[in-house]
Amino acid sequence: MSDTPRTESFNCYDNGCDNPIHAWGAFSAELERELNAANDRIKRLEEDLMDAKNKHAALVADVALYEDRGERIKRLEYGIAKQNTEIEQTCGKVLDYPWYKNDQKNFPSSTEVDGVCVGEHIAETIASELARKYTGLKQRIKRLEEAGDALCAAAAFMGWHMEIEKWNKSKEAKP
Repeated sequence: MSDTPRTESFNCYDNGCDNPIHAWGAFSAELERELNAANDRIKRLEEDLMDAKNKHAALVADVALYEDRGERIKRLEYGIAKQNTEIEQTCGKVLDYPWYKNDQKNFPSSTEVDGVCVGEHIAETIASELARKYTGLKQRIKRLEEAGDALCAAAAFMGWHMEIEKWNKSKEAKP
């Protein structure tokens, strides 16, 4: 594109034109067509720009959404880890795992807040161990009740009715 306007360099006689008015009319029509074409192109470019801005805004929103999800995942992971630790500590205490505070040589300055040492165990393995121990204790209670019932039968011959009554009340009171 030249810096010199075409109207300054236009010479109708150079173009083989006899009538300058017809030459200027044709020239004006050509300029109008080019102007309309340029305006159409500008309109398309503006529409493309709006599409690009909308796509950019959608991408920015998606990035923000994924960042929010990432933060939520981090919070959930933290919550799960904290809950696992609480489960491990609760079960470990019931199972009489060793306390950190009782081993000041290896864990100096540890207190009751530090809890028990669960070693390589995780919540699932500790809960499984607790379930096995619970089942074993239930079986032991059943055997002791059977033995107590047998002793009550023998005690009836000896006249220990009060002790038998105490035994029966204690069996009924069990959780």
